[in-house]
Amino acid sequence: MALKIEHLRVFVDLSKTLSFTKTGRQAGVTQPAVSKIVDSLENNLGVKLVIRNNKVVRFTQEGHAFAQQIESVLLAYDNAVSQVKSADAQHYQSLRIGYTATPYESKHVPELIHEFTATNPNVHFYIQNLQHNELHRDLQDKTIDFIFTTQDDVADYKAITFTPIGCGGFRALIPSDFNLTAKRKLALNKLDGYPLVFIADSNSGPELVKLQRQAVQACPHSRLIRANNIQSAMVMVKAGLGICFLPKYIYSERSRFIHTVNLDYPKIIYYGIAYLKSNDSPAFQQFIALIQSKSQKY
Repeated sequence: MALKIEHLRVFVDLSKTLSFTKTGRQAGVTQPAVSKIVDSLENNLGVKLVIRNNKVVRFTQEGHAFAQQIESVLLAYDNAVSQVKSADAQHYQSLRIGYTATPYESKHVPELIHEFTATNPNVHFYIQNLQHNELHRDLQDKTIDFIFTTQDDVADYKAITFTPIGCGGFRALIPSDFNLTAKRKLALNKLDGYPLVFIADSNSGPELVKLQRQAVQACPHSRLIRANNIQSAMVMVKAGLGICFLPKYIYSERSRFIHTVNLDYPKIIYYGIAYLKSNDSPAFQQFIALIQSKSQKY
C-alpha cells in the first residue's frame, strides 16, 4: 500500500481512540483498511508500532513517539495549506507559537496577539499546544517559530537563542487553607510534613528539577504527589492537595485558592522567548519587540 497523508491522519487518530472500529468510522474507511495502514507503516519503518491482543489496542513506545511527531508535522502541513489557499496568501506572514499553557502564557499571549494584530493585520498566528519535552524538537524542526521558556531550559542548544523578558527566584505556591506563611523567604525544610506537588522531570526545566530533588532531601516527612505538567500541578494546588514550586515570572497572578511565598533558594531564573538563531522574520522581530515593551508591566 502506497502511503498517503490521509493514512498518517488515521494512524494519529488511532493513537487517541485505541479502537480500529472508531478510527475507521471517523475516517470513513473500514476496520480492515485501518489495519492495513498500520501494517504498511510498520513495514516501511521496520518497527512495531501497535500491539493487538484480544481486540485490545496498545501502542508501543516507538508507536507513541511516532504518533506525537507525526501529529506536529500534520498540523504544520495543514497550516501551510491554509496559507497557500488564501486568496491573498502572498501578502501574509505567519507566526507559529509553541504553547504549553503556563500561567504566563494563558494570561498574556492572547493579550499580546490582540494588540499585535490590531496594527499588523497581515500576520497570521498559529498556536500549537505541546508538552514541554516536545518544544525543543519542534523548534529545531521549524514546525514552530518560538516558545516561551526559561533560559536554563535551552542553554545546551547551540542553534537556539534566548531573549529574556523577566526574571525572579522560585516561589512556593501554597493552598490558601494551609497555615503556612513567611515574612521574607521560606526555607525548604520549613515545608517538611506538608504534601508537595512535583512536576514531572520531562516537563520541567533543569533548575526546577534540581530544586525538587533538594526538596526531597529537605522534607523527608512530606508526601510527594506527582503531576505530569504545570496545568495539573496548578489544579492540585488550587484544590488544596499540596504545595508546588514555580519561578516568579511563570506564575504571578493572584488567586483566592493560592498564596505565594518566595523560597530561600539562591537561583535566579530568566524567563523569555527561545527561537532559532536563523529566524530573521520581520514579523517575528516586531512581535519580540512588543513582548519586551510589555514585560515591565508583568
